[in-house]
Formats: sequence, C-alpha cells, structure tokens
Amino acid sequence: PGRRRGESRFGKVPLATRQRRARADESNEKCADCAMEVLLLGPARSGKSVLLSRFEQACGGNEIDLNPGETCGVDRKALTHNKNGFVMREIGYPLRDSWSDFYKACGVLVYVVDISDRFQIPSAIVGLLDILNHPKMEGKPSIIVLNKIDLPYKMHRSEVEYLLRLPEIAEMRNPAKGSKEKKDNKKIGDPKNWQHENFMVFEASAATGAGFDQVFDAVQLVLARLTPKGGKG
Repeated sequence: PGRRRGESRFGKVPLATRQRRARADESNEKCADCAMEVLLLGPARSGKSVLLSRFEQACGGNEIDLNPGETCGVDRKALTHNKNGFVMREIGYPLRDSWSDFYKACGVLVYVVDISDRFQIPSAIVGLLDILNHPKMEGKPSIIVLNKIDLPYKMHRSEVEYLLRLPEIAEMRNPAKGSKEKKDNKKIGDPKNWQHENFMVFEASAATGAGFDQVFDAVQLVLARLTPKGGKG
C-alpha cells in the first residue's frame, strides 16, 4: 500500500524533520540560480563553527568564538567582502542524513577535517565521498581544510592525504594540466593552480588562524570565478 503524506518507509516523519526539509526546499528555490553559497560540512567537532566565526571576523564581524559548542542544526551567515555578498551555511553533523537537502543551493563546498583525531578519518572519508559523488555536487568546487594543525599530535599531511585518498580525488576533480603536474601530489592546493582547480586542500588552524588567509582567499577566488560578469553576489 502507498504511504500517507508525511510518512516514510520507516513510519511517520517527525514534524520537526518535515519543517526543516520545507525550509531547505524554500531556501534552495530562492538560491537555485545563485552560485554564491558556501556550504560548510565535516565530521563532528572538526572545527566548522570556529572556522565560520573566523570567516565572520574576516568580513568585519565580531571577535572569534573559540568555544561555540557543537552545531546540531543549521547556522546561516550572510557575509560581505569587498562589496561582494555571499552566504556561508554550516550544517551540523547530527543532520548528516539531510546534508543533501542543501546541495542544490551550494556553489562551493568547504569540508573540514580534524587531523589531530585519527579516529575521525574513516567517517571523514565516507562523508566526503558521499558528498562528491552526489549528482547535485557534480562539478562544484571543493575546498578541503585539514584543521587543527596547531595541536602537537596532528597527523602528517602526507598520511592524511593517503588515508583520505586526496590525490586520487584531486586527479578526478581537477582538469588535467599535463602528465607531469598530474602525477605531482604536492600540487594539490598549490596557489599557482587556484585559477582553474575545482578541488583544493589546505592545512589550517581555525583556532589560531594559521593558514586561514589561504583558505579565505581560495574561497573568494572561487566565488569570483563563479559570479557572472556584471553580476553581484
């Protein structure tokens, strides 16, 4: 028998879930033709909220909140930099099953990984591949932030790249620019390639600000690349 409205194959969908999906659909409809939304995702406690706070400060906001607590819902910030407006939307990890509700409006993905937590790596790679393989994310620029480089027990970048399969992903997501460069894993996230790459990787510390300028500049460059000439964010 067919399911009633508001039900799933697991039973009745909670009202809060239906309301959240309705808000996501409404937001996606408004932003369907807008490439100026940055979607901030990643495993729990990877530092997404602190990174969002640092973006706010870079755009003239308040002091950085270093202890924001885990985001369980959606945190949406309308920001402006050099008179160009854009939206950053952080979706909490508890809503991971609903991340795809926000892919349509996404122009740029910023995916944050805590490289001080070795046990987070499996969930990080599963989440990243799920996002990149989704039809609504095809061809969209992705910026990977290897966060918490300020901690003494951080993993080495080469190990993180291997475990997260970043060179393989970069090879698939970025345009081929010659066999020599294609084989050079060190080119991932190289500032020389920002103009044309769709997949970039940066080491940073949202807490101390180390490496943040490169992340911020990369996001702004990608947004400028996506903005139609003569258009506004």
